[in-house]
Amino acid sequence: MLAAVPQTWRPSFYRTATDAEIDLVLERPGKAGPVAVEFKYSAAPQVEKGFWTGLEDIKAARAFVVAPVKDAYPLKANVWVIPVHALERLTV
Repeated sequence: MLAAVPQTWRPSFYRTATDAEIDLVLERPGKAGPVAVEFKYSAAPQVEKGFWTGLEDIKAARAFVVAPVKDAYPLKANVWVIPVHALERLTV
């Protein structure tokens, strides 16, 4: 995933002592709000409360749950479940 991220973007992760967690946070210079990415192994991915809390904490502009699914679908406003092969489109 990180090989596909433009070098000007800053990758990190987010974790708090109260269990808010995001696997990958991509910050883009000059853009409002980072992009949050969560990775799940299940074809029926579910994210925990800590993910939603993390999105609020970092004020994510967009969020994606990457999972072994065939097609992308919305999970909630500005949060999409996407197939692994769609990773390259995250940085567009």
